[in-house]
Amino acid sequence: MAKVSVVMPIYNADRYLEKAITALVKQTYKDTDIILVDDGSTDRSPAIIERMMNKCEHIKMCSQPHSGIARARNLGLKLSNSEYVTFVDADDWVEPDFVEKHLKVLETGYTSRFMRTIDCSVASGFYITVAGKEEKIKKLSPEKLLLFKSPAVWLRLLRTDFLRKNNLEFGDYALAEDLNFTGKIHLLTNPNFVLTEKPLYHYHIRPGSAVGISDERQFQIFDAVRDLENFAKENDCYEQNENFLEYMVINHVLMAGMKRAGEGKLLNQAIDKIIQFVDELHPQWYENKFIEMYTDEEEKKYLEAVRRMDRKAIMKFASHY
Repeated sequence: MAKVSVVMPIYNADRYLEKAITALVKQTYKDTDIILVDDGSTDRSPAIIERMMNKCEHIKMCSQPHSGIARARNLGLKLSNSEYVTFVDADDWVEPDFVEKHLKVLETGYTSRFMRTIDCSVASGFYITVAGKEEKIKKLSPEKLLLFKSPAVWLRLLRTDFLRKNNLEFGDYALAEDLNFTGKIHLLTNPNFVLTEKPLYHYHIRPGSAVGISDERQFQIFDAVRDLENFAKENDCYEQNENFLEYMVINHVLMAGMKRAGEGKLLNQAIDKIIQFVDELHPQWYENKFIEMYTDEEEKKYLEAVRRMDRKAIMKFASHY
């Protein structure tokens, strides 16, 4: 039994797959299983997986009919019998010490603010975005993680027994499955995490990825957010996290969701649907204390435009996606 499992969901990723898998095979920490979940690919991905399996005994493969990234991750998580688990997307790649550094800070490290416990998780303090030939290092502060601003599951190394003890798995949403999943982890751990101190993950930004969804599926974020807030209430952790959850809705639905809608042809419809959803869930959202602390001037002007229902100003903000 390996100490760490890396789960990679794969769907028609043959352009990127060999690079992604090779980066996992070359990890400096060798006690690692690589679980590749083929989500019904119709390109050369299965052949690439088979070829890579012949080169590395630590690779395990399973397949399912095309069902989406959430179900693929859940299947990989189910098959993992390691102490820790992390996730890597098939079009991204990681540094050779990705697993080693995450494991080291999780088992030995703590910060003065976030003490290490058995339910502690680790998050990358930095990652690298890749768009064409342009690369940028992104730094994550503890505040961004506390405020659910960086919910990507590929930033985290998690204790497998903690996930299973709390029956945590990915919800089947076209959008915000990471927000729903990591949000629940944060709620249950109060949150408790440590950060790595170097960029270890290369996040490939490409057209057609899930974050670019601008059709009707974008409204599935409503279900993901409702489920997360209901989870907090069911686990008696809503009251102490209400401000964080409310700001999550402001950030991911009211701001990012509106910009996402601006990329497609649903903006007029989205303005009404998004604002109605936020007003119903958090009627006093505009009084959230984190707005003043963590939004820039453009965002503040936009939020004021939402309060005035100034459609022209709202559409101008959305067009800058």
